[in-house]
Amino acid sequence: NEPMLVHSSIAKGIRIRRLGRYLHDHLLAFRRTTSNELLVSQLKSFPDSNSHDDGPDALEGALRLLMDRAGMNHIPEDSEG
Repeated sequence: NEPMLVHSSIAKGIRIRRLGRYLHDHLLAFRRTTSNELLVSQLKSFPDSNSHDDGPDALEGALRLLMDRAGMNHIPEDSEG
């Protein structure tokens, strides 16, 4: 399998905020690993301008791709959530 590129014209901050409903409703679970602890830390510190946000942005892209591939409804591209 080749890597998939996920393109979006929506600002990174808006894309990351879309995760809020999934996190709030406990629809995402994370195993306790060093990488996931870093991701959770980045999610918790968002939108602090000094925090790293590449992990949450990658999570949003992966979730969007997964839902597209599964034919599931997801937050529309032009929605701020």
